[in-house]
Amino acid sequence: EGSPVGQLLRAVCAEALSRMTEFAPRDMVSLLASFARLKHPPPPEWLSAYLQAIKRYLPFLDGQASATVLSSLVALNARVTNSEWLQHFCRTTEPQLSSMDAPTLTSIAMGLAQMGHSPDEAWGLKFVEAAEQASLPQKSLTGQQQVQLVCAMSELPGLLPSRSQMLMLSGTLSSVGGPDRVLQEAGGPVAMLRLAVALSKFASQGGLEHLPPANWLNTSFTMALRLSVRGVSLPGADAMARALAAMLAAQPDLRLKAPEIANLLSHLREFFLYSG
Repeated sequence: EGSPVGQLLRAVCAEALSRMTEFAPRDMVSLLASFARLKHPPPPEWLSAYLQAIKRYLPFLDGQASATVLSSLVALNARVTNSEWLQHFCRTTEPQLSSMDAPTLTSIAMGLAQMGHSPDEAWGLKFVEAAEQASLPQKSLTGQQQVQLVCAMSELPGLLPSRSQMLMLSGTLSSVGGPDRVLQEAGGPVAMLRLAVALSKFASQGGLEHLPPANWLNTSFTMALRLSVRGVSLPGADAMARALAAMLAAQPDLRLKAPEIANLLSHLREFFLYSG
């Protein structure tokens, strides 16, 4: 902090604080994003003034700019404890959700989750509709982008993906070839682990209609997870086992419709037995 760079950034903070109301909306977004990239958290009083100023500008920002504000706050480890500000953020972004692409939706869902904020039901329904639209084949999402969106949705209570979105996810991942290709398309072992955890939450909160088809869970999904075991830590493998157990507990029919889930769970438990 005593370095010339630190002194310069403190001077920038002080100058920006005195002129906060003079910035254009886009400049406000860029300012916070710059501090985030530089990993320089402004002092609390500066952030408080910034939140009040940007609150007035949120209705004039597009979805990507709004997402940048939220992700920058998260990157700066700035906890927004003012629930009214977060509610205002959701109100202003709700009309824009339908025009957002998958990465922007993912960023917003993850940001709100990391802030510990649960949006209301109306916002959640709009988000689910937007996520389905963003996943349509003509959007040309990669499997990894679809997995990231689904996992982000699982972080917010009540965001249950539509059956259509789950079909598009499984279709994209299945189209690439064998389980090794599925694993690669999803983003690797850790991404597959996160997907398993996400699906277990959907199974517990919603039901089979919020999961991919059982035949996909029984084949591509479980085979890719088996390959993932070698690429995650021991706690990661434990989290995988817990996710599969939760999925089967919430939806007992999966034992018949997707027996390979139970087989993989038995394999993991045997693995822990011999590892211990």
